[in-house]
Amino acid sequence: MRRQTAWAALQWAVLWHCWLLLLGTGAKGQIVNQTTIFKALLRQEEPTPPGKVEVLTYAPGFERARTDADLAQLFRDNLDPDLAPFKRSGGISIQEFKDFVTTFNEAVPKHQLGEGNAGLVVVRNGSVQVHWLRGGDNHWRFACIKAAVESARSLKFPDSAFVVNIDDFPICKEGRCPLPVFTNYKKWRGGKNLDTNEVLFPVFNHHYEDLYVFPWERKRPKAFMRASQQGCMPANSSRAVLAVTSEYHPQQLDLGITRIDGSDKHFLKFRFSKAGFVSIEDHAKWRYLLSADGCVAQTRLVKVMLANSVVLKEESDWIEYYYRSLKPWKHYAPFRAGPDAGEQVIGLVQHLEAHESKAQAIASEAQHWAYRYLSQYPRLLYFRRQLLEYNKLFGGSMEAWVAAGGPEELVGHELAAAKRRAHTRLAAAHLHLRRIARKSAMRLQHADQGSAAALASSGSSSSSSGGGSEEQQGLLQRQQHFWLAHG
Repeated sequence: MRRQTAWAALQWAVLWHCWLLLLGTGAKGQIVNQTTIFKALLRQEEPTPPGKVEVLTYAPGFERARTDADLAQLFRDNLDPDLAPFKRSGGISIQEFKDFVTTFNEAVPKHQLGEGNAGLVVVRNGSVQVHWLRGGDNHWRFACIKAAVESARSLKFPDSAFVVNIDDFPICKEGRCPLPVFTNYKKWRGGKNLDTNEVLFPVFNHHYEDLYVFPWERKRPKAFMRASQQGCMPANSSRAVLAVTSEYHPQQLDLGITRIDGSDKHFLKFRFSKAGFVSIEDHAKWRYLLSADGCVAQTRLVKVMLANSVVLKEESDWIEYYYRSLKPWKHYAPFRAGPDAGEQVIGLVQHLEAHESKAQAIASEAQHWAYRYLSQYPRLLYFRRQLLEYNKLFGGSMEAWVAAGGPEELVGHELAAAKRRAHTRLAAAHLHLRRIARKSAMRLQHADQGSAAALASSGSSSSSSGGGSEEQQGLLQRQQHFWLAHG
């Protein structure tokens, strides 16, 4: 008892000290909400609900999509509208594609927040090769594409060549991409592209094969989230807003940030306390799971859909390839981004707790749908169909061009041209340096000649002749060394 009393006294002493420090900081004391700081420092996380989550690759009543016919609706909702802007009479010529690839760096600048990683991906006889257009070698996302396609021995992928933007951020703004560029994320609003016109393809760098099973009646009836606040996100992101609101409403919310990056991290640490890590399977121990955007759409959405909990999803413009098939109140319960996002989530929890059968129906529908359409094999089916439809844009000439080694020839010519351009720039720079060196040598020679003449005309005859001769020899040696180095 005495130990607990002493610990409580120490906590309040620390809080009082922090309060005095903040009063002395002026502007910061006006920006930071003092109550939030105290709640963050005193926050006590609840332990994970007891019990073990079953992780299953199959359960009765669940079935994966196995054919293109199974994915027909997914194609209509997502692939068809992505490719529609590039369909035209007569198709796309291979020469247009070659011109696009060779001018890609100049025509399509990288996103200001991205690293600029992009490459030409070539699929031939079921093997994948990547030729970098810009960025670093051996990017793990390209490695995942290669591994996924080459391991799908039961599927025959068509020969094809296509440009992939491997950054999170889309790059095809303002009509910069007259031909398709594949990417994982973009913005979509009102049934059409917003800002950019990339073609979305599946993410292959996560494991989406498992069902997470935990009895509904034992799930904790709160909204739960564990996420990161990344440097590319604003300080008032939905995740940050939700984490702050959670400090005030621990009875309904357990929304935590496990990592804070970026220039705002020191300020954000005063707004909410960092939360402890919780494994993805243990997420299934809560009834309501949050999905809020990060820098782009949250890739974890599929995993929380597989947990047989109700997904509370932020409505936003960011999408992955399958998002246009999701329906609010069928696969998830929606909330809007904004300063009142936390209050909206509380309202959703209260509504769904009052209509438990409705909540269970949404959770079950999401779990069955994600298992059927979003595991690895259906993703590969989608990607194969995507390449088949993409090749049709070229009127049948893409397969023949790839089979004949066209991409390698294109890349080889482009590398040779790049080397020639680099050699020309280097030669021009070398010539410029030689001219500067010659001018400097001439100025040095004139200065040395003037100094030698002055030495020869002054002083005694004996000293001037000896000293002048030595001085002139030294000047000549300096000139010779200079020309050997720069001539």
